Amino acid sequence: MPEPDVTEIRRRLLHALPWPLAQALRRAHNEKTAQGRHNAAYLFFEATLKLAACAQIGTYISLGSPDQNLNKDLEALARASAGTWLQLLRAVSEFNAGRGDAALLPLAGVHARLKERAALPAATAFLKRAEDGGGSGAGKTTPLDFFEALVAYRNHELGHGAQREASFYESAAGLILSAVIEVVEFLKPFGDLQLGLSRDVPVDVTGETVRRFMVLKGDGLVDYVDGTKEDAALPAGRLWLFQGALRVPLHPLVIYESGESDRVGFLNRVVGRPQGNAVVVRRCEYLDYYSGDRLQSRDAAQELAALFTTLLKTQVTVAEVEKLAGAEDSADLVLAPKAGNAIIGDYEILGELGRGGMGVVYKARQHSLNRIVALKVLPPALGGDPVRVARFRREVRALSRCDHPNVVKVLSAGEDGDRLWYAMEYVEGSDLAGLYEVLARWGSLSGGVLKEAHLKEAINSASTLSRVKKEITSSGTTDSVEVIEAKIAAAIPDIPRIFEGRNYYVRLAEVISEAAEGVQHLHERGVIHRDLKPANIMLTSDGKRAVVMDLGLALVEDASMSLTKSQDKIVGTLRYMSPEQADMQLRDDLVDERSDIYSLGATLYELATLTPIFEARNEIQLLEKVQRKEPVHPRKANRSIPEDLATIVLKATAKDRDQRYPRAGAGSRESPAASLAEDLRAFSKSEPIRARPPSAFHYLALFYRRNSTLVHAATAGALMLLVAVFGVMFKLDQRRIDAETAWGEAAAEAVRRERSEALFETRAKAAKLLVDAQLGASEARASWQQYGGSFDSYRESLLRAAETAMKAASVDTDYAAPHSTAGACLRDAGEPVRARAAFERALVLDPSDHVALLGLAEMDIENAFMSAAVLFLNGEMAAQLQEGSLRRALGHLDALCASAEASPEARERLPGLRLLAGGKAKEASGEFARAAEKSPRPSPMWAYAALADLRFNPGEQGKILHEYAEKAVQLSPRDPLALSCRALIAVSIRDADTAQRCLDECVLRNPRYAPAYYHRAMFRYYQLKYWEREPPLSEDENNALWLKWTPGILSDLDRAWELDPNPVFLPGSLQFRLLIAYGAAADPATWHESVFDKVIEEYDRFLVLFPGDQMIHQERAGAAFTAAVRLWKFKPEERKQRFPRIEEHLLDSIDHYLKCAEMDSGSAYLVRARMTLARFRREMGKIDADAENEELRELLKMMDDNVARTKIVAFHHEIFRGQLLARLGRGEEAIALLQKKLDGNKWRSDERQALQNAIDEIRGKR
Repeated sequence: MPEPDVTEIRRRLLHALPWPLAQALRRAHNEKTAQGRHNAAYLFFEATLKLAACAQIGTYISLGSPDQNLNKDLEALARASAGTWLQLLRAVSEFNAGRGDAALLPLAGVHARLKERAALPAATAFLKRAEDGGGSGAGKTTPLDFFEALVAYRNHELGHGAQREASFYESAAGLILSAVIEVVEFLKPFGDLQLGLSRDVPVDVTGETVRRFMVLKGDGLVDYVDGTKEDAALPAGRLWLFQGALRVPLHPLVIYESGESDRVGFLNRVVGRPQGNAVVVRRCEYLDYYSGDRLQSRDAAQELAALFTTLLKTQVTVAEVEKLAGAEDSADLVLAPKAGNAIIGDYEILGELGRGGMGVVYKARQHSLNRIVALKVLPPALGGDPVRVARFRREVRALSRCDHPNVVKVLSAGEDGDRLWYAMEYVEGSDLAGLYEVLARWGSLSGGVLKEAHLKEAINSASTLSRVKKEITSSGTTDSVEVIEAKIAAAIPDIPRIFEGRNYYVRLAEVISEAAEGVQHLHERGVIHRDLKPANIMLTSDGKRAVVMDLGLALVEDASMSLTKSQDKIVGTLRYMSPEQADMQLRDDLVDERSDIYSLGATLYELATLTPIFEARNEIQLLEKVQRKEPVHPRKANRSIPEDLATIVLKATAKDRDQRYPRAGAGSRESPAASLAEDLRAFSKSEPIRARPPSAFHYLALFYRRNSTLVHAATAGALMLLVAVFGVMFKLDQRRIDAETAWGEAAAEAVRRERSEALFETRAKAAKLLVDAQLGASEARASWQQYGGSFDSYRESLLRAAETAMKAASVDTDYAAPHSTAGACLRDAGEPVRARAAFERALVLDPSDHVALLGLAEMDIENAFMSAAVLFLNGEMAAQLQEGSLRRALGHLDALCASAEASPEARERLPGLRLLAGGKAKEASGEFARAAEKSPRPSPMWAYAALADLRFNPGEQGKILHEYAEKAVQLSPRDPLALSCRALIAVSIRDADTAQRCLDECVLRNPRYAPAYYHRAMFRYYQLKYWEREPPLSEDENNALWLKWTPGILSDLDRAWELDPNPVFLPGSLQFRLLIAYGAAADPATWHESVFDKVIEEYDRFLVLFPGDQMIHQERAGAAFTAAVRLWKFKPEERKQRFPRIEEHLLDSIDHYLKCAEMDSGSAYLVRARMTLARFRREMGKIDADAENEELRELLKMMDDNVARTKIVAFHHEIFRGQLLARLGRGEEAIALLQKKLDGNKWRSDERQALQNAIDEIRGKR
């Protein structure tokens, strides 16, 4: 049965479910392997079962736990299995439902629904499959029958390490998930209750707090509900199910852990440890069903003791809880280990298999399943290193998505105190590094002539050699190096005398082919290994299976893990690293599958030639060889290597990655690893291979690259020989000149070589600093996206990384990569101005810098969408800003995509942006959505899809845009772009609650994200100005709301500009400030000159962008004029002191009106400003009446001349003409002019009122 539609599930459940269950459901969808989805589907059921049981138990305890028999049954919580939880759910829900006051209890109806037979097709299909392998969903069943069957299924399929074919898990995963969802929707185990955390929340800067409940909703957003007075007595930091005044306690059965990550843990077991003949409880273990981690940071034995004290009505001590946990029938106890062996979780350490910088690998026994595993542990000494911790976790995540015989299988993972660990299948045999050491010795004795059987014999010898090395290391020997080397050499036996059987190289090709198939599987799942080498490829003891190991440095390309991508550059083992991976200037997305092909080729080179691919005295020399030198030809290093195998090696290890096995073309499913594996298989079967030997021109180019100086010298020598032949015809002094010239050229060449070496050393120093910066930034981003925590701490980490990157830039001033790395860090740290400057500096140094081009493009795309959000306010200005942003973004992306190495993230944005720039918003939205389906980082693409067609009152399209925005947030719940996008879509469909919650959440999570403040201000403005309220507000209520919200809006606008003085903020900001300013100007109680000063300041910012825009000049002049008039009217007794400022505003107004005098209204307003200035000056005694009248007559003539010239009489022209005539003592003429105007046209009501007001003012009525 297919999986249910993801969109439908999310719509129905992801918002309704409590957060930990929604997380478990997401995990069931996001697991990459069929077995992973299968297991996660069951875990979603188990988490739901536990929370449903805890809800009933919490209700029962709230009633005073009145039934002694049931209280005794609840002792099983100390060692509960899934079956126990189901029994408790049934028993406690039955008791609650059977009470006389059941109708008043929460969730009392769950018991009846638990036993109700209903049409549940998916659950019925699962029951039939479990019974007889069928899959029909006909008939009815009960949720209880389904739960019991699923618990039994778990014991059979999951409880004993059983393994099935992938097809089994593929079909079962969807069926289980469909059935669980179906039953949960029917059962409604939580009713209308919400999951919440009781918290004390500060209310002001004094530190005073109030008790509130943080609602843990399925969408991951934080919402708070005020508590009641009675809640003050409840403990803080605990989980509850609540509604209204109802509280159902869940602690200590379900706990909340905050810190770097916020997690909910369900009581899993009380973990006992054998100690002599006794069992001692060490901790209470809780399970986070989303991550699979066991939470051990909180020892709740004391709290469980308090719970049992409540249940049993008698004092229960921690020791007695330990006794409950250690009962003989407890299946959860750890089996007694052999004396002296260490215990980590469920695993007994049997011996060490190997160790390195990423941890120690032990051979261990898992007691609960009685099987041998390999247990990799990050010791406490390394657990404080965030880099190693992040890599360790990344390795677990990368392995968890893989299911292939040639990739090591991860079985489980967790923490034991301060030790991280994961268990994987135990591969008995030897790694290829051990085989190489043995075979290199044998090859030197046999001249490279080996057989397949030598390879199998070498496995046993390599195991012996490994054991000897461990004994030497662990013994703490003080022997000399020579003695130790002699002991190691003695551990390698003489070469076996084998003359029959297949050629060694045939079997070697098969081994590397199997490894390539495993690598292909990794690539198909978006994982690039980055550390392939002989030590990370195992060969089983029977020699039949190669297994790729150790993904600690893997690069993972996936939506849910994209922000965990490592940005450190030199990761891996340098000897086997591809040139592009060793090149610290390149970004991770330029290190692709072909890099792993190179590493496989280097491994094949060493196992075939039995010599290292490169040797050097130090890392700098080795780095130079990896990047610039060609290895010795395989057949020159070992003449026994077949020619076709040498050809494969050369193709795989080509310096130019385009010359290696190619990436998949359009429509092709072939990958580089698949092509390599195919050629190796063809070679092993004596079939033709695809690879072709390099051409003569290739070798000529290589010779020139390796010996350019020699070639130049030889050419010069030939020329000099010609000169010598003809030199007898010249004088001896000419020979002297030639010799001096040759000496000068040689000296110049020496200088150039010296400078080149110095440049290399400088670049190496800078690159080391850059690696440190990129690694620090990568780990900070990974931690922030996965675990959250303090933004200030995240920001500090990014700023440190940026500072380190700029140190690299100061070491090598021509190096672009440090600037672009610093730009990316600064952008994420909330420093957009500095980020843009760093990106632009990188492009000055290297116009093709990918990081800088993509960073600037993304910033401009976001600017374009911010402009679009206010197009209906200041449409022309916002449209010009949007057009400019789109043009710049397209320019950056076009430059980026001109390179063959452009990342998919760059290419996928272009089609949608081009449509948007062409005015096709709806088509652009659809194109972004299609790109999101295939994108390695889909969250921003879904946000673009929603914002591209943003409009207000979008109708049916609003549902589609809402869905796009939801996907963006679900994929990246902490991303400020996703949260802002969701808020804007909510505003467009007038969902005020969601808009406010998302914007507040965005500001809370990223307090330096300027667009969040801007959007929040605009949202409140839209509500005030454009939203109709039900019921409508009275005028007084509306005015009160304006007064209440205005300070917050202005504060948000100021904060946005403070963080990022971005022109795209101006249209919306100016529109609101104008409204506030003119409203304040009409009311002396709210008047303040600074309001107009801010408006004028923002107009000046606009004029920097659009200096010739006459409309902006006119509006700017009007603001200054209104400020002057308001200042004149405000407190007349202080007018004399303020007049210089009034005069300044009027002169400023006149200056800007002159710049828009070509506009009809502009010339009329110019007359008004000059007329007003003349009146004010005359009243202040600056000029006399004659001077004023002269100015007025000049203005009257100017108006008449302008009408005669343009033949246009603007509406305000007649009003101001009437006022001029009245000021000149021609009042009756003025009234007649205005009355004629009033009677002669059909005016709007506001225009008619303006004319009437002018007439009344002249008549002295106003």
